[in-house]
Amino acid sequence: MRRLALLLLSAALPACGGPDYERELRFIKDRTDDLKRRCDALADKADVANERDADLRGELDEMKTRHGQFELDLRRLRESSKVFQEVETEQERRARVNQFLGKFETPDPAEWDAVREGLVRGGAMAVRPLLQKFLDGEPLALVRVPEVLRAVVDPEAAPLLVEAMQHPEARRLAAEAIGNLGNARVVPFLVPHLQDKDANVRHSVAEALGKLGDLSGVPTLVQELESADERARLLAIDALEKITHETHGYRAYDRDSERRAAAVSRWKTWWTEKEKTLSASHPPAKVPPAPSPEEPGPPPSKGGGNGEGGGR
Repeated sequence: MRRLALLLLSAALPACGGPDYERELRFIKDRTDDLKRRCDALADKADVANERDADLRGELDEMKTRHGQFELDLRRLRESSKVFQEVETEQERRARVNQFLGKFETPDPAEWDAVREGLVRGGAMAVRPLLQKFLDGEPLALVRVPEVLRAVVDPEAAPLLVEAMQHPEARRLAAEAIGNLGNARVVPFLVPHLQDKDANVRHSVAEALGKLGDLSGVPTLVQELESADERARLLAIDALEKITHETHGYRAYDRDSERRAAAVSRWKTWWTEKEKTLSASHPPAKVPPAPSPEEPGPPPSKGGGNGEGGGR
């Protein structure tokens, strides 16, 4: 067997050195050289790409630096022009308010829509003259002034509206407008009016407290749940739910007085426990300073009123 294997190997060796072997070897060498050239070309391209990438990164960093400088310059420009812009805006607002006040009595519904929107944008600047119109008892003002004041959201209107609470004729409207301002600092000025002799004022104050989400009016609102007036009970529970997100099973229109009394008892128990978790004292609430002497507050009503402001 060993001899046979040697004979077969000796027969195969000459074939390896034949023309076919040489041709295959040259083919492999040519392929190897070609692949090497391609690799060298890719390496050159990679070097160029790396150089280009470095250049692009440098350009990007420079652009970022310029962008930062541009933002800084823009911020400085805005700050430098801020005072001028504010003065200009105030002058424009005052002129617009006067313009729209001059068209307050327009009979055109479409024009009134534009006037109302302009007065709402006027904010606090429009509040004082509008309150004067309302307190003067102008028939058209009794309808249109509430439309405007209920839409005003300018926080600077707060002291003017608080001042208007002194006038029974405007108390209900002022409470509604204050509630829409979302300024909880005026809550202490609202709470005493929960005891107002006018039920409509009490209802409006209760709704305003509900919108402001303040707990100061909770005890009075809980007492209002025991009112014989169904509407008063409904507004009170609505305000309480907005403030506390609770109802304790109270139903304002429930004819069963015992069920209502049980629900009121749950409210009182809840409030007693809630008071224990509240701080014993709170800093006094403040509102923006009262109007200057040269701008007197709304004059008293000429003919007295029935306390039904905002819808007499």
